[in-house]
Amino acid sequence: KIYTYIGLNEYINSTFNAKLILYLESLVTVGSCSTNLTLTENRIKVNADFFGDSCVAGPWLPDRERDAELKRSYPSLCAACASHRCSEKDFYWGTSGALACMSDGVGDVTWAE
Repeated sequence: KIYTYIGLNEYINSTFNAKLILYLESLVTVGSCSTNLTLTENRIKVNADFFGDSCVAGPWLPDRERDAELKRSYPSLCAACASHRCSEKDFYWGTSGALACMSDGVGDVTWAE
């Protein structure tokens, strides 16, 4: 299934919405506990393995260098984005973008408030 995520930013990460997204992801994916990966990278890897081509547009981490490194390591999570780059400027970023991704027939699964 192609996952379209509303993206990450300070507002989304600080809300109940982010906690609910993490919980829902944990219900449908098989967790990973690779000791050589951080908790965040384990989560990203699990989503990349489970969902395959997806659009998780916007920043994944506040650290731009680490964010870019993870996006290079898990390109399938940007493959369904309009720009294929997971940019905050991507057409499928944010709540309206996630819904557009679904209505355009690109995504199969989304979470939008």
